[in-house]
Amino acid sequence: MLQVATMFAVMKDTDYAGKPTFIDNFFTDWRKILGKNHIIKKFELCDFTPIYEWHLREKEKKKQMTTEASVFFC
Repeated sequence: MLQVATMFAVMKDTDYAGKPTFIDNFFTDWRKILGKNHIIKKFELCDFTPIYEWHLREKEKKKQMTTEASVFFC
């Protein structure tokens, strides 16, 4: 479940994330994964910002690790 939400959050800045058909397809598939009794019922009420921000922090950490490793080995 979280992986699917993360996938959508990471796509936040892409053209796809703003397309109604993509959003409808994503939410339809995500709801199948979540199950009928899950609390999430409306896509409009979902805020993917915290997941997106977490992803950016993780991406920056990896970038820093790569930079530090290349300085160490040079």
